[in-house]
Amino acid sequence: MTDDTRARTYHSPLRELQAQRTRHAILEAGAQIIDEDGLVDFSMRDVAERAGVSERTVYNHFANRQALLDGLADYVDDRLRELDLQSDPRDVDDFTPRIVAIMKAFEDIGAPARAMARLTTAQGTRSSAARERTQQFRERFAHVLDRLPDNEADRAFAILRHVVSSTTWLALRDEFDLDPHDAAEAIGWALDTLLRDLDGRAG
Repeated sequence: MTDDTRARTYHSPLRELQAQRTRHAILEAGAQIIDEDGLVDFSMRDVAERAGVSERTVYNHFANRQALLDGLADYVDDRLRELDLQSDPRDVDDFTPRIVAIMKAFEDIGAPARAMARLTTAQGTRSSAARERTQQFRERFAHVLDRLPDNEADRAFAILRHVVSSTTWLALRDEFDLDPHDAAEAIGWALDTLLRDLDGRAG
């Protein structure tokens, strides 16, 4: 390997760390705008001003607004993974405690998690990621739902999915003034109650 090749392939750890910090600052700024102002239609200039960087710097990290939103979703997933809350629980009995832990982590993660909940509320199930999560959720409870009549299974799944969502957590927090951790516990109680009832109905 020549000296020129080494120079081209060398990556400065300090520079990479600074780039990561800038990226995170941009994501936090975007999240704050969505969380505080309810702006889904924010501009990249808004984000740059909030993050204290140039608009060009924002575009260096994110090609457009959708790329920034995708990055925000990945950022929240990474934070949950750091807390060991992103992987699926090993069995259904572990599901309710895991859901409660994730909901409690939303408030600890802060603006990025709340922003994603607000985006989900605004966009519904239109995003491919939301549809994929819904499908995974349906598969998890197939052992119960598939033993019910079709119309009853559909109703049960709709309620389960609505209860176990960041939008429900956000509504309990914002509209009913529950403490964020109490909102998580309320969701856990509702989920546990529903699952027990469904299990009894399914025989």
